Amino acid sequence: MEIGSEITDVTFDPKGQHFAVALQDGSAKVYKTETQESVSELKGHEAEITQMVFNPQGDKLLTASKDKTVRLWNAQTGEAVQVLEGHADEVTSCTFNYIGDCIVSGSQDGSCIIWQ
Repeated sequence: MEIGSEITDVTFDPKGQHFAVALQDGSAKVYKTETQESVSELKGHEAEITQMVFNPQGDKLLTASKDKTVRLWNAQTGEAVQVLEGHADEVTSCTFNYIGDCIVSGSQDGSCIIWQ
């Protein structure tokens, strides 16, 4: 499967039915695992995505970026649901809690932020 751009991260949804690919240009794409058919494209970050993760339900995707933001996306439509701003430097990691109602992100500025 050829993506056509430098890949910075990949992740499966919890059931393995979809996977997402983050690209150096700040966008990401969601595909069906079985057919590799494109489901959605996520555009909005102004810099490279450093990490991404699906929520436990598999319907939302969280992305961290060098643009100092974390974004929450509808994985099926590619629509940005929320933009989380507060870090002073590149956001390098992000994750959901086991329920999916809380997010934590970490940055090169040495901070972690809990988003509820």
